[in-house]
Amino acid sequence: MSELNNIGVVIKVCEDEAVIITDESVFERIRRTDDMFLGQKILINEKDLINRKRLGKNYFYIVAAGIAAVFALIIAFSFLWGINNSSPYVYVSIDINPSMELGINNEDKISNVSYLNKDAENLGKNLKLKGLNIYSGLKEIIKKSKECGFMQVDKDKNIILITAALYKGGAAKVNEQKDQHFTKFLNILKNDLEDCYGDEINLKVVNVPAEYHEKSIKQKISMGKYLLYSEAKKAGAEISMQELKSDSLYKLYNIIGFKPDDKNSFNTVSKATLTPTSGLALTNTNTAPNESTPSRGMSPTPLPVNVNALPTTSAHDNPTINSPIVSSTLIPLTPKSESELCGGLKGEYYDNSDFTNLKMTRIDPEINYRWVEDSPDPIIGADTFSVRWTGLVEPKYTEKYTFYTFADDGARVWVNNVLIIDNWKSQRPVESHGSIELTAGTKYDIRIEFFENVKSCQIKMYWSSNSQKKEIIPSSQLYHYGDVYQSENAIISRSVTESTNTGYSGIGYVNFNNETGSYVEWVVNTAKSGLYTLNFWYSNGTKINRPLEIKVNNDIVTNSLDFNSTDKWTYWKNGYCKVNLKAGKNIIRATAVTENGGPNIDYMEIL
Repeated sequence: MSELNNIGVVIKVCEDEAVIITDESVFERIRRTDDMFLGQKILINEKDLINRKRLGKNYFYIVAAGIAAVFALIIAFSFLWGINNSSPYVYVSIDINPSMELGINNEDKISNVSYLNKDAENLGKNLKLKGLNIYSGLKEIIKKSKECGFMQVDKDKNIILITAALYKGGAAKVNEQKDQHFTKFLNILKNDLEDCYGDEINLKVVNVPAEYHEKSIKQKISMGKYLLYSEAKKAGAEISMQELKSDSLYKLYNIIGFKPDDKNSFNTVSKATLTPTSGLALTNTNTAPNESTPSRGMSPTPLPVNVNALPTTSAHDNPTINSPIVSSTLIPLTPKSESELCGGLKGEYYDNSDFTNLKMTRIDPEINYRWVEDSPDPIIGADTFSVRWTGLVEPKYTEKYTFYTFADDGARVWVNNVLIIDNWKSQRPVESHGSIELTAGTKYDIRIEFFENVKSCQIKMYWSSNSQKKEIIPSSQLYHYGDVYQSENAIISRSVTESTNTGYSGIGYVNFNNETGSYVEWVVNTAKSGLYTLNFWYSNGTKINRPLEIKVNNDIVTNSLDFNSTDKWTYWKNGYCKVNLKAGKNIIRATAVTENGGPNIDYMEIL
């Protein structure tokens, strides 16, 4: 190559480099840029080359497929020329959480953009898509979606649906041969995006009939969502257009789901074809307003949203040209809980003073209660009840600790399976104490038992050491193991997943937008029907209450569950309510009921 700029055509795009063929018919390896795509013509300087040694004869076989792909792309477009440069000949919809439609002209550039929900409108404020090459435009959308928290970390859960339709009106009438080449073009588009984002996304690219474009415009949804709607209708299932407009792509996949018939799964096809499962019901009565962008001025760290995503297929599973028609089967979801080390102690509340007749179980962040002549809960009598708290305690210092109870009536305490307090009798409020050597950072088993006889009652639990002033044992030092449903794996609307503030379990938490209607929704399975306690581990660094409406299977359990201040966003407490759950699948939704939105929620635990 001369010292002057030379022109090359990109024939292969790898992770950090690309292969080009120059106008001198020489293969070269160059540094890859973010906007690079197959078939692109570029100017090359000496500094762009990775290796001055020209690629040998054997390399021809490695890049031959790339050359074929580029030529196929050029041939495909040769059938489509003759259209006015400013008029779209193909429409491409992209669904992430934002949904938008792009019109592509015969120069392969974006000629017009339609934003189909609030997420897309907000995302569009930071995008200048018109005039960009379609490859660069799609990459820019994905890049900005990642920055705004719409993209996820887990590839299996990070679904992007791209649907495309040829415009068959006016001068762009398409015959069967052109249609075949268009399908090849979509395969090249798919492989180009997978080359760039294959380790991050589960990409679905679908060629849909032209009438899908017209019908989706009338319904003001994307072609991708219209595809899901039409296939659900074919299956005889009930799913409203409002649900398609309101719910995110993640929610729709959570309702519908896909299962591959073979290793190719639901990839680029010549005609959109889904095979419904017999008897499938897609009725979803949980609707919500359109999503919008994050609040509170934080830059979210994107985390997974649980959609029971489509099985992953790599680019190696699918040929670059002539991918086969593949159908997919709709399947139900199987949500799972996770065993986590969680904050607070597990409290079991009995309606007798001898630990019989268990009435409820909940998580208490600390032991600091003065019920006077009331009871912990209306379902428990004001007199003759008992409570057992179990979990772990973690000291901050390596030294002798003294534990204290201030109780009316009886209390006893075990630490590391050693009984250190035993004052088990009916009495007025009295302080008892016991000591034990502990090691900093080690979590020790702790069990606290309390009973109330008659009239007033209270129980408080303190500790102290040479380095630790006497205080109520804080929630930050108390734990239990629980089966929880992490919020970052839930379905969210007008909320974002983050890992900005410390103190959470799992890999993050959900931050509600500051608006009414933002929500988190979990799909859970229970072995049997009955009364359960929902424990929400949350933080609220403001001074105001951020109440949530709790729904179970679309029935309102409580209009306003309080989530009062925790003083800091790094301090976590629990809010709980009792609910009736049925055996099998249950949908639990927590929705903000004020313009301040909800708290940050780490997880939901079912007790």
